[in-house]
Amino acid sequence: MAFGQDPKTSYQVEAGKKIAKRYSGQPLMVKMVASILRTENSEADWRFFYENKFPTERIIKLCYEHLPSPLKHCLAYCSLFPNYHEYDVETIIKMWMAQGFVEPLTPDQSLEEAGYDYVLDLLERGFFQVSEIDVRERVIKFHMHHELVHRLAKVVAEGSCTKLRSHNHVYGRTIHVSLDHKDCDSTLFERILVENIRSIVFPFQSLRQQDSASIQGDQIFDIIISRFIKLRTLDLHAMGINAVPSSIKKLKLLKYLDLSQSEDIRELPNSITKLLHLQTLKLSSCYGLKKLPKGFKNLINLRHLEIDGCYNLTTLPRGISQLPNLQMLSQLVVTEDTSPNIGLNKWRKELHIKNLGHENFDLNKFVNVVSEVQSLMLEWESNVRESDEHKKPLNSDLLSALEELTLRAYKGKRLFSHNCPSNLVKLSLRKCANCQILPPLHQLPNLKVLVLDELPKLEYISDNASSLGTPFFPSLKELWLTELPMLQRWWRNEEPPSFYWQTNEVDFDEWLSFDLQINDVNFDESPSFDQQTNGEDDFDEWPASFGLVINDDVDFDEWLSFDRQIRDVNVDFDEWPINDIDFDELPKLKRWWRKEVDIHPLPSFPCLSKLVVEDCPTLVSMPMFPTLEEGLALDSTCWKPFQHTMFQDTVGNKDTQESPSQSPSLPLSKLKALRIVGIEHFKADEIEWQNLKSLQFLRFDCLPNLVSLPEWLQHVLSLQELHLWRCGTEEIPEWIGELQNLSKLVIFVCPHLKSLPKAIRKLQFLETLEIEECNDLLMRCKKDIGADWKKIRFIKNLHLGQIYEK
Repeated sequence: MAFGQDPKTSYQVEAGKKIAKRYSGQPLMVKMVASILRTENSEADWRFFYENKFPTERIIKLCYEHLPSPLKHCLAYCSLFPNYHEYDVETIIKMWMAQGFVEPLTPDQSLEEAGYDYVLDLLERGFFQVSEIDVRERVIKFHMHHELVHRLAKVVAEGSCTKLRSHNHVYGRTIHVSLDHKDCDSTLFERILVENIRSIVFPFQSLRQQDSASIQGDQIFDIIISRFIKLRTLDLHAMGINAVPSSIKKLKLLKYLDLSQSEDIRELPNSITKLLHLQTLKLSSCYGLKKLPKGFKNLINLRHLEIDGCYNLTTLPRGISQLPNLQMLSQLVVTEDTSPNIGLNKWRKELHIKNLGHENFDLNKFVNVVSEVQSLMLEWESNVRESDEHKKPLNSDLLSALEELTLRAYKGKRLFSHNCPSNLVKLSLRKCANCQILPPLHQLPNLKVLVLDELPKLEYISDNASSLGTPFFPSLKELWLTELPMLQRWWRNEEPPSFYWQTNEVDFDEWLSFDLQINDVNFDESPSFDQQTNGEDDFDEWPASFGLVINDDVDFDEWLSFDRQIRDVNVDFDEWPINDIDFDELPKLKRWWRKEVDIHPLPSFPCLSKLVVEDCPTLVSMPMFPTLEEGLALDSTCWKPFQHTMFQDTVGNKDTQESPSQSPSLPLSKLKALRIVGIEHFKADEIEWQNLKSLQFLRFDCLPNLVSLPEWLQHVLSLQELHLWRCGTEEIPEWIGELQNLSKLVIFVCPHLKSLPKAIRKLQFLETLEIEECNDLLMRCKKDIGADWKKIRFIKNLHLGQIYEK
């Protein structure tokens, strides 16, 4: 990093190694020193750092001194926000722009692009740390990397940025002020003794949520307008504003106005169109907003108009097409006479087009001009008379440059004129009532997120299984399958999956000498029944459940009469009368598979990290998901896909020679969060809990048959949170004391749970215990007098619910 693009001299290489060693274990210091030396070429400068080790605070200060002037202003401005604040990248860039901090490097670079480069620069130098990225790998949220960085920002901003609290005043050279709702009273603004204020922001909780507030949002608005007419930035989001005063026209220099989450605002005054310098107007989630003023074309510097979540805003003023600098319109509401020539060719980011489906509105002509948009959401109007415009497939060619596409309430059966746009990174299909056919999705090279939600007629996702040999969702990381009542399987022409499971071939005469935990038995030939039992009819010594490998010489009916505990069946020949078998006779059967004959295992998602399957009650087969890491949620769906994944074997690699280090990891061994809700035939003991070596969060919900926790769960030592919601659990076993990393235990509506185990005292890191609607248990947990109180009194955060009278 310190070398940049310049050739490395020998002394730089040697010095770099010494500096890295000196600050070993301090990555922030290494990053900051490297950012300083990136522009320093003299040997003396490099020697200065490897001969001297400086404290963290000094390094941060030196790194700040090497910042370009615009970045110094941007960093100082962040001091207006509280410690550990998570900054939204788009929001902070727009605030920096409003203050004139952002300077494009080239004539072709937009202010937004330059501001994003500032964020990346401060990230690279170590002042910021990434909190969240989007599917296009762009940073969307960040926070201060270190408490000392925030402290530095406060120091360097002293005199220009101030947090106004109940105990201080604003005076001197201060031009940027942030306020806390808790300190809002009639005297608040009297303590601002400066008139040239350029920023007023409320980054904290809204006033609306505070019943004790002595001053209302509308009063604050009036005071600000009357006193601070030189404002560039005014953030009053979620402040309970009921109406925007017409006097807002006095704020002639205003560039950034945030009135989002003001649900009582019905309309904006015409005088707001006098704010000729306004760049950003945020009205998101102003649910009551019904119209915008007609003179919008006067806002010639407006770059960002955010109106997502304004559900009652059914039209936009015609003048919006004449705004020369508009870069982002978060939502466009169309009508029958909306012109496609609306100036969208300049928009560079995202667009939500709402109220589609009017007979006289040609969507394909409209989309043709949206050439620069990367993220597009199309929403059809559900209340207008259904026409062909509801059902016409979208022209795939016009959408070819899109990276994100959402279709909502589309009424057609087929989505696109031919193939799905090949550059998609995210595809969301929601509330598409007639959607029955999906385009081929498995080969999209960049697709990372797929959302299928409320598609009531969808029965399968892929046309056939012939594509199993081709690249299969090579980039998919997140998959949502929700409210798909007719979805039965992934492929339309799918054959019943065949599974290969490695077994030990044993002589039955030696069977009883083997460990009784062996689950698979392989007979190369069919011995007589007497041979199988060593001439004895007593099977008490057989394991609780076992596997059976059979060939065409085996009399399966004889085996069924012999034991009901079989859980694995391996068919060792091509033809088997599967339709003649009564599977009710095999209550513990988990797998039906054929050994080394036409093995065609279900494919696996190669890099899927998050999977949510909700309200898909008939889904019995889908690709396996062994690589999940971020989370798995199974809610009111079939249990079979999980079983297939959990019990998969390395079919594709069985003939290859691999070293132990190259062998694939166990299925779901990287999974961090698991949520199981309302699974009808859920059996906790079927899960190989010992394989879930990374599990940190577990929630059992709406499982009335879960009488006890699975015994093998005690081996999941990584578990940090355990939630029991609406379960039939009767006891928490004493082995819970083995879960030494458990920090949170939540019990909600488990009426059969009567007491807590003594071993709960062993959980040294248990900080939070929440119990709600468990009357008997809550009685035992009563403070000082309950039988279980002594077991839990050491827990820092106790949330014990109300005890209801029977």
